[in-house]
Amino acid sequence: MLMRGTEGEPVADARRCPKLTAFLDGVEQPALSIDAQGGSLQSVPELPAAIDAASTAIYINDVMAGAKPLPMPIATQMMALRALVDAGRD
Repeated sequence: MLMRGTEGEPVADARRCPKLTAFLDGVEQPALSIDAQGGSLQSVPELPAAIDAASTAIYINDVMAGAKPLPMPIATQMMALRALVDAGRD
């Protein structure tokens, strides 16, 4: 899965889904790729106000425990990766 980096590094953005280009054995898979989420954000997930490591870790633990919802852009990226893995098994 190829995605454009932010400041040189790929980032799983909780606010919007980036373009994800899928490849299997070096061949692009348009059916498994995802277009970038465009336009204005209709809603923004509840994210921690602080951006330090401790606050981020607490937030991630809360999401994994089901205490906070998984942001939809992260869920979309996860589903795209799962579909790519499943396609690679066929």
